[in-house]
Amino acid sequence: MGVWVYLTISTQIQNLKKMRYKMLLWIALGSLFGCDSLANPDVKPFSVVRKTLYVGPEQVDCVGVGPQKCLLVREKTTEEWTYFYDTILGFHFQPGYRYTLDVKRETLRYLPEDASPYVWTLRKVTRKEPFQ
Repeated sequence: MGVWVYLTISTQIQNLKKMRYKMLLWIALGSLFGCDSLANPDVKPFSVVRKTLYVGPEQVDCVGVGPQKCLLVREKTTEEWTYFYDTILGFHFQPGYRYTLDVKRETLRYLPEDASPYVWTLRKVTRKEPFQ
């Protein structure tokens, strides 16, 4: 009787562990795709703006949701550099170069509170020059 009870309990514990992993997988997949407006073609941008961004020659340590590397950007050559916490889709940064970028900024709605309301997309690298 004791061995049978042990095996039954052991089997139930293993089943619970498998169910827990499946549940965690579904939660992860839901948070990855369920809140991603880019994965949902029904989400239309609230506004679309074309901008020029000047990107500095290095990335710097910064803290957004957590520690990360930020680009240094400005919209006018006379402005101070500011941290850029987002990603520019299609842009591949190389340290040691200054860039002038033609980008599209889409403002989205219905996002989680900790998400950026903007989706930045590279239209064209208009200038890439080495920085000494």
